[in-house]
Amino acid sequence: MKVGDLVRCKDRGNIFASGIDAGIGLVIQVEKYTPGDGLSIHVQWSQDSLWYEVEDLEVINENR
Repeated sequence: MKVGDLVRCKDRGNIFASGIDAGIGLVIQVEKYTPGDGLSIHVQWSQDSLWYEVEDLEVINENR
């Protein structure tokens, strides 16, 4: 996942994809964090921006 990708929240039967983060968002920042060297993804939605773990998102269109 990288800056410029279009993403949406995965539907895991939780609160994701039901409010501000419903629909399609744009990845605006990707940062490594510890522990575990995971990625934290900053997504711009139509009305707000929020941070996610990579496993909470799915790429629907990659920036090339």
